[in-house]
Formats: sequence, C-alpha cells, structure tokens
Amino acid sequence: LKMAGSQTGSMLPGRASCERSPPRLLLCAVGVAVAMAVAEVTWLLPLGRLLPAGRLGPGAWKGVGRSLNKAGVGRRAARKLSFSQAHPDLKYLIERFNMTDEEALITSDLRSLVSVAKVKLILDWLVDTICLDEQQLRILVLKWPRIFGTSIETYKVNVDWLSKQGLSEEQIRSLIKRRIDIVRIEKGIRNRYEPVVAWLSRKGFAKADQVKVMTALPEILNYKVDTLEEKVAILSKYIRPLSEVVKILVRDPRLLRVHVSRIQDRCSILIRRGWDIKMKLGTMHFADAQFAARFE
Repeated sequence: LKMAGSQTGSMLPGRASCERSPPRLLLCAVGVAVAMAVAEVTWLLPLGRLLPAGRLGPGAWKGVGRSLNKAGVGRRAARKLSFSQAHPDLKYLIERFNMTDEEALITSDLRSLVSVAKVKLILDWLVDTICLDEQQLRILVLKWPRIFGTSIETYKVNVDWLSKQGLSEEQIRSLIKRRIDIVRIEKGIRNRYEPVVAWLSRKGFAKADQVKVMTALPEILNYKVDTLEEKVAILSKYIRPLSEVVKILVRDPRLLRVHVSRIQDRCSILIRRGWDIKMKLGTMHFADAQFAARFE
C-alpha cells in the first residue's frame, strides 16, 4: 500500500504545483462551462431545423414546447414561443379571441388547418346569419375547433334544409350554438338527416313534433335509423300503443339518447319490481349508482 501510495503521489501534481498554475485551472473551468452549455442547448437542434421555413409545421410546435419544458424553460414561456411560430390561422384565433395558453393548446390540437381568409369567412357568416356576438363566437370556437374544416357552402346548404323542415331562425340559431357539428357534415342531408326525418314520419311524429325533437335533441340527425328503431321497439314492448310511445318521446326526446342496453335492462328491472314503466321513464337518465340505490 505504501508503495502504491508513493507511486500515485508521484503521478499527481502536489498542492503547491496547483497553486502555482492558475491559468491552467482557469482553462479547465472554462472548458467545463462550455461543455455544460452545449449539453443544455442540445434540445434546440430540432427547433433550428423547423424554423427556417418561417413557421412550424402543423402540430410540430407542440413537440418543441415539450422540449423547452424538459430543458427547464417555464411552461407558459415555452407555449408562448411555440404559439408565436404557429400556423397563421391559429395565431389569428389566439389574437382575436385573446385565448389563454390552455385554450390555444386545445384549439390547436383539434382544429383543421386552413387559411386565415377561410377562418374570417366562416366567422363572418356566423355573425351575419346566426347573429352571434364576439363572446358567443369565442365560446363556439373553443367548443368546436373543427368548424373551420367545413366549406361555407356546406353550412349554408344544411342550414337551408333545417329551415325547410320548419325550424325558425331562433331554433336554428339555438341548434348551432349547442351543436354546430350537426350542420358541418358534408352530404349530411342525403346520408343522415333525411333518413332520420323519414323514420320519424313512419313512426307517426307530426311535422311540428319532428321540429320539437330536432330542436331538443339536435344530435338525433346523426343517429343511425337502425339504432332508433331498436330503442322504440324496446319501449313498445312495455308501452302501447305506439302512438303513446311517440307522445312520450315528444315530451322527452332525450330518451332517444339513452343506450339500447340501458333501456332494456332498466325496463326489465322496473317491471320485476312492479313499477309502471311510463311513470319511471325519467330514471333512464339516472347514473348507474343512483338507479341501483333506488331500484335494485
């Protein structure tokens, strides 16, 4: 051990030699600092490849934001840098509606990539035709960021169809505020709306009742006719005649939103417990735990 110690000691500079070589220590310190700086900025390399084009590609800025976060940059600062490089349509929405970072992130994740001109065209149409104010527009954009992926012609055609079905301007305005996704479907009239309206007519819903159902439950225009038929068939087992089922659905169209299996299971349970189905149809909307606590 003594021999090893003496050999090692002979290989290392003594304290006195270190003290006598300050330039060497300074050089070592500078080298370490440079190495640490290089390691810290390695995460910027992907950003450098993305920025020459003047903006980030669709969705790519989110990855940059995550890299900035990993590098220790604050989340808010990272997002602001990312949004500043975003596509022009997103930048326009952020500035017009004064979006928070979180709102901008959600909008970017879900929106369709379009031109600023198209964004303005659709927003102007909503203002002029549907009479939405700026705050209502803001809420609509945040709730349905994909609305800009549909052509303005599609919106006009679908809204005109709703008007021909007997919906008033106020009813159409209310429908769009709640479910604008219903009127953004390409070829929606032929493929979805008309089959549902034809089914309602076959079941005995009067024209005015059809309007009530569509207004209260806009998403019915997206339902498959086979699914609607199955739900009414289950209710018809316990409630007769069919005209009575129709009256119930006009009063509470939301029953058509309930899943087929839930309608079947709960009707069976209510019958076994001796309840009148007509008197307890409201329980179809109960959460499972709430229904079980009362009837099982």
